[in-house]
Order: sequence, then structure tokens, then C-alpha cells
Amino acid sequence: MNLSHRVPIIKAVGDACNLRCTYCFYNGTDQRPHSIMDRDLLEEFLRQYFSLFSGELRFVWHGGEPLLAGISFYEDVISLQRRFSKEGDVVENMIQTNATCITDQWAEFFKRNTFHIGVSIDGNRDKHDKQRLDSGGRGSFDRVLSGIETLRRHGITPGVIQTLLRSGVESLSDDIRFFVEELKIQGWALNLFMDGSSRGELTGEGLRDEDVAKIYSILFSEWLERNDPNICLREIENVVAGALGRRAKSCSFNGTCANYFCLDAEGRVWPCDRMSSDPKFMLGDFRKQTLLEILEVVPAVTHAVCARQLAKDCVSCRWRNACNNGCTAMRDAENGKYVYCVSRQKAFQAVETLLYSTNPDGCVPDLSAERR
Repeated sequence: MNLSHRVPIIKAVGDACNLRCTYCFYNGTDQRPHSIMDRDLLEEFLRQYFSLFSGELRFVWHGGEPLLAGISFYEDVISLQRRFSKEGDVVENMIQTNATCITDQWAEFFKRNTFHIGVSIDGNRDKHDKQRLDSGGRGSFDRVLSGIETLRRHGITPGVIQTLLRSGVESLSDDIRFFVEELKIQGWALNLFMDGSSRGELTGEGLRDEDVAKIYSILFSEWLERNDPNICLREIENVVAGALGRRAKSCSFNGTCANYFCLDAEGRVWPCDRMSSDPKFMLGDFRKQTLLEILEVVPAVTHAVCARQLAKDCVSCRWRNACNNGCTAMRDAENGKYVYCVSRQKAFQAVETLLYSTNPDGCVPDLSAERR
């Protein structure tokens, strides 16, 4: 069977979460008691997955808050992966958590089973607690830091994902200093907030193209100023790779949207987590279909084709192969164009200038300025 490798994003408790982050597109959908993915469904999914795919296999455990499933759920995961994996398979598990539930027991489990941990944190206390609240309206900053410190005591260095709103752009340099100098974080990434991806109270907080251009300018300035090869920022890595003509790691740059799929706690399958709240994007139902049927039927094939579609402007764009029209879920509904097209082009151009042009003043190019 010639089926290209797909990375599963598995939502063990669906959208359920112990936090109520104001910008989360699941906020308001997870008020019901959370249900953990049925053990039989988990077992059958892993059995079929390992029968279809071999080699280096990565599993992303997501949410909601995936730790709500409990340690016993992930102990079953490890046991089933070992049962169904074949000789030569290399299995990697990554979990994205808000870190508020992490205990010594969790950290010991993650360390023993070599989980990669990503933690969601939005900056210092004031910035984080403004948006990342629990169900009682209390900030979660202290609990997140406690979770990070617990991981570190057990020899685990987590990565960080920060969600950035328009009002947070001006303080991005402060965030970077906080992550690097206070938290001693070396690897992190940004999620860009768009209007329409949460409830109405954040209308106007969505990032515009000019905001994203400014973000890239700040990121590159801070990165160059530090000149530390140990600092790994996803957005910089992707842009530098594109400017050098290399393949970027992130799907929103390399045009590999169809190399992922999302399985929710009830067995429904979607192209990715960003699209799992809209019924029209559902690829199939694992309770009624096999995994092979879902990944090869018309909805999946149609999505794969749509993911590779370029907007009219992309055809003649010199950065076409470095951008691939961006994230499928972040394209303009009218023209099919990646909403942050202009800022991304400026980022590529600025990196090219840094890499290949003489800059006698040693200045960082201004990515927010128009280039003619």
C-alpha cells in the first residue's frame, strides 16, 4: 500500500480543558463533562495505524488539555505502541499542555517514556494572566511555572508556544527577554491570533499583515542581537530555511497540510486541529470506517488537493516554494490567499539581505518597511 506518512494529532479528551483562555476557539464548547477516548477505540486506532505506516512515527497528543485523560491512559498508549510497532519503527510522542496539571508523577512518566513536552505560556505574569484564565477567572501563571519547574527537576526541558494578540505585539521584545533570560527557554514558537477564531470579546485583537511584519522584525532583531546558536525559534528557522531554498519544518511553510490528520475523542477525523470545530471539514468517522478508508476517500483527497492550491499571486511569486500559500486554515475566503502573505514576503527578503548583501552599518533590515 503506497500511502504517504501521516502524523496523527490525537485529542484524548476532545476540546475539554481546565482553562478558559479568552482567545481559544474551543472556549465555550467544552462546558460539558469531558470524556476520555475509549480504550477500545484507542487500541483499534493504534493497531490500524501501525499496520499502515512504518519507520519514524510521531504522535502528537493535543487538546483541550490532554493531561485530563490521566496517566493510566498514556500508560495504555505506551503499552499499545510497543505491542503494535514493528521491527525498525522509531516511535516519538509529543504532548502539548498548559502545564497546570503536571506533578512529579507526570514528570517521571514523561521522562521514563521520553515524551517531548510543549508548554503553552504567553509571557510574564501580567501578559499571561490577562488571557489564560481558569474556569473561576483566575490567572494560571504560577501553576504553569510550577509545572515547568517540576519538569526541569526531572531532567525535561520543555519547549514553549506563545499565542500573540495584536495588543501584545509592542511588548514582544519583553516576552523574548522573559523567556530567554528568566525562564531560560531555548526553544519556542508563536501562534498568531486571527479575528473570528474565538468569541466576540476579542474582536479587533486579530493580527493584521502589518502586525505580523512587525513581529518578524522584532524576532530577527532580538535573535541577531543575542547571537546565540542555542536559541531555536520556529518562525526564524522556517523563514531562514525558505530564504536558503531549503525545506522548512512547519506545515504552514512547506505545503504538507495533508501529511497530518486529527483524531478526536469520539473517533471523528479531521485534517488538523484548527479545522476540528467545523463539521464541513470532517474527513470521516473511525467508529464506522477504517483508517485507510478515511485517509483515501474523497474528503481527504479533496482536502489534500485544496491544501496545495496556490492563489493567483503565488504563481509568479519568487517565494512560492518557500511559502506554499501558508496555512490552509489561514487563507482568505474570497481569494484563497494566505492572509499574512505580504509580511511573509518581507521576512524572506530581509533574511536574503542579511545572508547575501553587504551591510556596512551592521543594521538589521526593517521588515515593516516597504521594499521597492
